[in-house]
Amino acid sequence: MVFMINSEINKPLFFSNKEKAEGFSQNLSVIKLLNTKYGSIQDGLSKIQGVEISNKNIQGVANKSVNPTFTIARSHLLNIPKYTISVFSRWSTRHLLSNQCTTGGIDFDNEISSVSVDAGLEIQFFEDPDYKGKLLWISAINEPLYIANLRDLKKEYTRIVDGDLWSGSQCGWACSSWNDKITSVNAYKTSFSSLPRNTSNTCP
Repeated sequence: MVFMINSEINKPLFFSNKEKAEGFSQNLSVIKLLNTKYGSIQDGLSKIQGVEISNKNIQGVANKSVNPTFTIARSHLLNIPKYTISVFSRWSTRHLLSNQCTTGGIDFDNEISSVSVDAGLEIQFFEDPDYKGKLLWISAINEPLYIANLRDLKKEYTRIVDGDLWSGSQCGWACSSWNDKITSVNAYKTSFSSLPRNTSNTCP
């Protein structure tokens, strides 16, 4: 199961694979039509497919990898340049600019535009260095997560748990987005605690 966000509807969407999600996100006429016809895209998909879709109760659990990964990309739709990180237990970087050796030599500081996260991972994205500032916390506990365009995810959303969006504030579209706003990252398996974090530069 793949999850993504699209600004045309500002609601969770679920797809069976990443290719279908990417194709749907580019078909704005269909999205607008479904919104007009069904009132909400989630209800519309339920009626079209004949199945009940819920972002709180998803039937089926994805297979969890022994060493799950997450991918960050400077472009939307996970286009290059991008880098995939394996998480054996924990992985963190206090500053994406200072620790480019841990991200394939690519500078991702304030440059991340799309992400994907395997099931079994918790990822904390911070706006500032040293795990400070506004936090976007992704909990892909049972389902992998895919956000094709962080520009569509406003900063009012501070937590995503298996597709359920939690709002930390109610500023709505007045909020700026998470696109190109991430500076430090803390990742760990759901079976581990979030600490310790790396607090020093690991690159020469």
